[in-house]
Amino acid sequence: MNIDQRVKKANDIIEKLPNNFKKKNMGKFAAVEILSGDCFFGRTEWDAFKLAKKKYPKQKFVFLKVGSDATHFVGVAKVEMYF
Repeated sequence: MNIDQRVKKANDIIEKLPNNFKKKNMGKFAAVEILSGDCFFGRTEWDAFKLAKKKYPKQKFVFLKVGSDATHFVGVAKVEMYF
């Protein structure tokens, strides 16, 4: 699944949430695990990410802000740093 497909799936998952749940989480960040459909909400992306990683330590997430059109995808990459 490419990034555009992941973002669309995450938006579909959020849109299917009940309106009162979306209203309660308006302005919060959501980490969406698209295979399960699970969403983890936090005041910041980092808060949402920490909750999501506890349940899905090896998964990738799509992050979005509830009530906003902006989304982005975060995966895992191996990074080597030299000093």
